[in-house]
Amino acid sequence: MRVPRIGDVIEIPTATGLAYAQFTHKAPLYGHLIRVVEGMWRTRPQALEEVVNAPTRFFTFFPVAAALNQKIVNLAGNLPVPPHFAGFPLMRKAGLEPPGGGKVDWWLWDGKEDRRIGALTPEQRKLSIAQVMNDTMLIKRIETDWHPETDVRTNRSYDSVAPAANKQAADSAGPQVIDWYLYFSSREGADKAASALRTDGVRVLVRPGATGGWLALASTEPPATDDAFADLEARLRKLAESLNGEYDGWEAAVSR
Repeated sequence: MRVPRIGDVIEIPTATGLAYAQFTHKAPLYGHLIRVVEGMWRTRPQALEEVVNAPTRFFTFFPVAAALNQKIVNLAGNLPVPPHFAGFPLMRKAGLEPPGGGKVDWWLWDGKEDRRIGALTPEQRKLSIAQVMNDTMLIKRIETDWHPETDVRTNRSYDSVAPAANKQAADSAGPQVIDWYLYFSSREGADKAASALRTDGVRVLVRPGATGGWLALASTEPPATDDAFADLEARLRKLAESLNGEYDGWEAAVSR
């Protein structure tokens, strides 16, 4: 299997056409960072410069090597990363969301250091969210024209908490969180799924889906092993199907 190289342009087949991204950076902990570009194509453009010079949809971490190996995405070619994207992009990280929903604390991240900002300015809402997406989530977000400023967490910012809690949040990083997406046509189905998961101590938020229906958003710490991850994913898929719902993938937020 060819090892991905900086500058690789990957082609992402979707239900609405071909989307493209370029591998721009590699981070020690989070892997391949790609810049997903605006636009959809019926066929691969003859000049890939058209792709790498397109406006940016968002940056995200994505397992490029695995996706290429499994032929989920295709290698379209390799071009130099445009100079204005050569530096690591400023991104934002979401703090842990309070149980039952609520305001989210935000941090800025330059690839090396974090800086806590609390609420987001209008310009900061446009910054990409530091997270790892699998192929299911990446394709869904492209097909639904998702952008960082439309993310459900974007307009949730820090609210008042006790000073001791503030200090604890500032002094230590919280665990990375895996978000699991289960969709249902009715609130009843989402509530039943949430109830089943909460009996095992899983944190679940139930809210209307972005494109209809109801979302049961389960959040867990990363499973300790690949087998444990696969077992939990299979359980969530089975639970969703048993309630006439749909398991729609996961994402890992690089969180504080």
